[in-house]
Amino acid sequence: MAQVSAYSTLYPLVLPWVPGYDEVVVAQVFKRIGRDFAEKTGGWREDLPPHAVTDYQQDYSLYLPTSSFPHRIHSVKVNGGLIAMDQYELVEEAVLRFKDTCVPYSLENMLLACGTCSKTAYTDWASITDGSAGMTLGSTASDVTGLDFSSCASMDDVARVIQNGLRGEADVTYGNIRWDDVNKRFVFWTEQQVVSYLTAGSAGTDISGTDYMNGLTGTGVLSGYIMVNAVLRPHVNTDVLPDWFQDRWCEVISAGVLSEMMRMPQKPWSDPIEAPKQRRIYRNGIGSAKSEDIKLYHRSSGGLLG
Repeated sequence: MAQVSAYSTLYPLVLPWVPGYDEVVVAQVFKRIGRDFAEKTGGWREDLPPHAVTDYQQDYSLYLPTSSFPHRIHSVKVNGGLIAMDQYELVEEAVLRFKDTCVPYSLENMLLACGTCSKTAYTDWASITDGSAGMTLGSTASDVTGLDFSSCASMDDVARVIQNGLRGEADVTYGNIRWDDVNKRFVFWTEQQVVSYLTAGSAGTDISGTDYMNGLTGTGVLSGYIMVNAVLRPHVNTDVLPDWFQDRWCEVISAGVLSEMMRMPQKPWSDPIEAPKQRRIYRNGIGSAKSEDIKLYHRSSGGLLG
């Protein structure tokens, strides 16, 4: 999942324009505008970590980034197959509920959810330049070796190095490995083949077992999977946004904050002339973000836009 940045990193875009500002007020307004922008644009969208299927289970609590809630569900896949929108619903803010006619069961093992990882910081992996593990796609076992984590700057990077190594060794364009930051574990899945437990690496540093990926028989869990792509919004009291989202729309969010603060009556920072200008920037930015979201939706749905 995406790394987050505090709203305070955007203060330099706002504070020079609000003389005599109150930091408490600034923080509160950033929270409101950040939430408003995410809700109105639908621009914060993520693939949530895949969820292991339990046969005949109807409700699944979603694995969500810290201090966030789903604004809506964009799509749901079960073992890679897209599920019709009328076959599920979002209940209690964070629970995916399948309709009775679509409750998943008896699925092939296309997901390996590794056990909890003991090394959850990328710096724990940085000294490894010869990592190895055995991984299986379908009936083909691959001996993945020479994994170099020295340039990784996040656990997402660590997962990408492993995935690139697997695809390169197996000579395939599929096979996904992600870091699940919610549950502090690696997940390994595919839309085309069954997967198996990890096996010990044949050379160098073995990353398959309890010290690293923790995906051996008896610890990892094989199952079918549910993949949810969700449009998210920050919790009402949170003071962070994903860094990519904040960086992409920092000027627009800051304009929304300035607009609201400048419209406050009888404050040292009140500015009834500048406020409408900032409001227009904010509204235009919302329109641009919504347009990007519409194009992304059509691309992902096989439409013609984009």
